[in-house]
Amino acid sequence: ASFAAARQRSLTTGIFGMLLSAVFSWLLGSWLTRQLTGLTAAAEALAEGRLGVRAPEPGHDELGRLGAAFNHMAAEQRRYLDDVMEKAANFRSFYEAVDACLLVADAGETIVSANPALCDRLGYTADALVGRGLATLFEASGRSGLRRRMAALTAGEVACFGVPMRTAAGEVV
Repeated sequence: ASFAAARQRSLTTGIFGMLLSAVFSWLLGSWLTRQLTGLTAAAEALAEGRLGVRAPEPGHDELGRLGAAFNHMAAEQRRYLDDVMEKAANFRSFYEAVDACLLVADAGETIVSANPALCDRLGYTADALVGRGLATLFEASGRSGLRRRMAALTAGEVACFGVPMRTAAGEVV
């Protein structure tokens, strides 16, 4: 009888221990899921471009440090983007105000942008230039070396084209 009683107690203790472990595991898993849900939501918001988002920092454990690291990363991204936007605005101001003729062309030699000085000098509107092939602005004699000159300009070997261009009226300048 004592063996049966010991067996029953062992079985009861084992079942109780398993139930206690299951409840503890469920509570821990639920807590961990809640913590990670906040971090996941913050990561998704950051990926969507909401740079002001902050992750929860639930303490001084690994999750808290992960939240703090995430928030530092988000703040650095915001700072970096603000810096890039400021530099872009400064460049745009320079590009619009400088008295030199400037244009931007893509790799296919299509004009993407032309500054006011170039438009005034050639007699075109910016809209009339955007989308045109770069070669259409140059005198026939200058077209042959256009790719070579573009490569030299891109490589920093020269600072300008120095090739005659055609105005809207057909004049060579």
